[in-house]
Amino acid sequence: MRKFVALFVVVATATLGLVSVASAQGKRHPIPGSHPAWATPAARVGASDAKQAVTFRVYLSLRDAAGAAATADAVANPKSPSFHHYLTTAEVRARFAPTATAVGSVKSWLRAAGFTINGVPSNNQYVEATGSIAHIAAAFGVNLGQYHVKGKV
Repeated sequence: MRKFVALFVVVATATLGLVSVASAQGKRHPIPGSHPAWATPAARVGASDAKQAVTFRVYLSLRDAAGAAATADAVANPKSPSFHHYLTTAEVRARFAPTATAVGSVKSWLRAAGFTINGVPSNNQYVEATGSIAHIAAAFGVNLGQYHVKGKV
């Protein structure tokens, strides 16, 4: 049975430019709040197999996150003229989804870093890719390990 491991990376489009430039300069810019609370030294039981393939997703920021939040608030507020006037899926994508250019930039960076691109959903919310744990550690400056959490490793 093949073991599936998922690494979720959230990257704002603007941050990606910093990451790629910073990587060339040997500097890293951690994403605040991206370290899981359960990943403590006490819970760590060992290193991950560096050769193991991992599928992960790089999530992109909404094009207008503030506008999306305001629209959601307006359609839910009974005092708003937009109350219950929901946007269609196409309208949400047209106004708020990451652009094809942003997705292209992420895919390009991942390919240049040697990852295999698996796909992008129709809403452009993320780019899914695959690479070895060693490759991910080098490209993203992370240290992946195995942890004992709630009775499971």
